[in-house]
Amino acid sequence: MKKEFKVGDRVIGNKYANAHYSITKQGWIGTVVRVTKHTIMVQDDSDTLGEDPFTLDPNCFDLYEIFPEDVPYSWDFVKM
Repeated sequence: MKKEFKVGDRVIGNKYANAHYSITKQGWIGTVVRVTKHTIMVQDDSDTLGEDPFTLDPNCFDLYEIFPEDVPYSWDFVKM
């Protein structure tokens, strides 16, 4: 099944990425900067050197979403 990503989506490497990539493997997070018919180009979210984006197979990645239960609880958000 072909996954459909769009520019600006954040993606995370899934278990299939381990078999194909050495850097962009399971757990790696990046932002989609270009979508072609068969690949996605993804910029490393932690890249501070401005390196070129990686051309990747979209089937090796899932949409990365942060859910409230994944964020540590903080009193900063509690209104009194």
